[in-house]
Amino acid sequence: APAAAHAQHMISHIYVALGYWDETVEANEKSFAVSEDRLRRKGRPIYDRSHHALHWLEYGYLQQGRYRDALRTMGLMDDDAKASGTEDNLWYHAMMRAGWLVETGRWKDLPPALPTDGVSLSAAAAGIFTQGWSSLLAGDRPGAEKALAEMRERSRSAAEKAKEAEAGSSDNSRNLSSDFHTADVLAKELEGLIAWDAGDRDRSIDLLRAATAAEDAMPYEYGPPVVVKPSHELLGEKLYDLGRYEDAWTQFAASLDRGPRRVLSLLGKARAADRLGKSDDAAETWKTLAEIWKKADPDLPALEEVRKMAPEPKRAAL
Repeated sequence: APAAAHAQHMISHIYVALGYWDETVEANEKSFAVSEDRLRRKGRPIYDRSHHALHWLEYGYLQQGRYRDALRTMGLMDDDAKASGTEDNLWYHAMMRAGWLVETGRWKDLPPALPTDGVSLSAAAAGIFTQGWSSLLAGDRPGAEKALAEMRERSRSAAEKAKEAEAGSSDNSRNLSSDFHTADVLAKELEGLIAWDAGDRDRSIDLLRAATAAEDAMPYEYGPPVVVKPSHELLGEKLYDLGRYEDAWTQFAASLDRGPRRVLSLLGKARAADRLGKSDDAAETWKTLAEIWKKADPDLPALEEVRKMAPEPKRAAL
């Protein structure tokens, strides 16, 4: 259906499941363009834009290393969420903002967070998690602890709503349960990061392992991750920092099982494989990263490292 925005988008569920980022971007660029055309033809309000496609498009751009294009989508989402104030738009604003922060680490490039009081817990938790993480990066551990307390309070409220929903719609009950589990994983991750910042490495690793167990117990849907910082990836990064390269490699591999060709997990796996002398695995992983980042911004962090480490393509014999 060429004029149906969601029909144009749906194929990207398969592309994300395979980690085909070029195809993901192409499908969602088409989907968003179709929704824009519909707005013009029918005079529809801005909240009728396909912000679902815009969210997936941002994630595809981030995987491709096209941070400037991703930031452009975030700017558009910011304008629309401020103009409409709908719960749906605020959900996408929170998720896209959190996704940008996790993937890029560029905490100062984004517009401020918008209120999430009426937004479902999954988006609120993502926003609170990134708020806490950015506080740690700024040297503000009390700010991170405040964010953790806020997330626990929001989780408590969600748990009460889930109990109330048991007698109502089963679909609504499942949605609330999923939100609660998402927030639980992100709370464990944030608590683990706070422990790491305080120098308690053992407790940090224990908390992050608990986060992976909680996330593994959740049903998985391919798309921009609701657990915005996949727990196996985060644990892998901390194990790598401790010099535990075999354990780190295992965690990055587990992350890639859930999110194929996710670039931060590929980057961690390639680095760990190099440390372990897994030359074939390292070469293949660096090569995959170089292919994914062929359109990346020239100032992308780690791009020079990837291009240096990726094996040169073999020339055909004359």
